[in-house]
Amino acid sequence: MTSTTTKTIETRPWGEFHILFDGTDCKIKRLVVHPQKRLSLQSHKNRKELWLVLHGRGKAQLDDTMTDIQEGSIIQVEKEQKHRLVNDATTGNLEIIEIQTGTSFEEEDIIRYEDDFSRV
Repeated sequence: MTSTTTKTIETRPWGEFHILFDGTDCKIKRLVVHPQKRLSLQSHKNRKELWLVLHGRGKAQLDDTMTDIQEGSIIQVEKEQKHRLVNDATTGNLEIIEIQTGTSFEEEDIIRYEDDFSRV
């Protein structure tokens, strides 16, 4: 297994993510979603994701279903399933560990359906 442990931080309009591990068979990120922000509604052809909520409260959208999430919640996102994270709190970040598994972890694998920041 080839891997890289890194401390890469990338900012996004909704917050930021930290790449904790980048391997050939998985990628691990820490997502920080700011209050009143949400990620784009998206899917991936080449990967699954597992989300573990570390801090905060919010919602996870899988297809047309919204689920309340909080510290300790675990959400499984399947390949090609539409999904997004929402921090609907007025204060406090929503922090998630995201574990990606599959054949590609590139940003180009994102198919956006809706986006608050005009990235569709």
